[in-house]
Amino acid sequence: MGRDKALLPLAGRPLIEQIARRAAAVASPVTIVGSPAKYQGMGFNVIADRRPDCGPLAGIEAALEAGLARRNLILACDMPHLDSSLLERLFQGDAACVLPETPDGRWHPLCAVWDQSLLPSVRAALDRQEFRVRAALAGVAVQVVPVDQLSNANTPEEWTALAG
Repeated sequence: MGRDKALLPLAGRPLIEQIARRAAAVASPVTIVGSPAKYQGMGFNVIADRRPDCGPLAGIEAALEAGLARRNLILACDMPHLDSSLLERLFQGDAACVLPETPDGRWHPLCAVWDQSLLPSVRAALDRQEFRVRAALAGVAVQVVPVDQLSNANTPEEWTALAG
């Protein structure tokens, strides 16, 4: 993307704030995982990754370590059009991880409900230096929620299309 996706403007506010507000409609408390200096002042608790530069899995570890809830809604900051009904459906599942699956069979673990009990699996994957989120889900009870699509923005072109 070339810049911090979380701070991209959407409807006059940073994207991460929009995502956090959408999460707040279905989950509480909402905590942003990232640089407290960068994200403080948005009205949400902010915690830092314990393992900076280890990718999204380290963010999941930080969220689960915070221990604020037994079931945690984990959302990436680059999905501007999340549907609250999808987020509610994720909470209706009862597996250790409940995540959307698109028709192409792709799982979306950065838009999922993660049970607190997954912290040891997440830690073990990070300790093995396996930074793929799916590495933490090996051997874990996963429930999929079928969705037609789930859009995120990884390039400036995708951002222009989604934000427009």
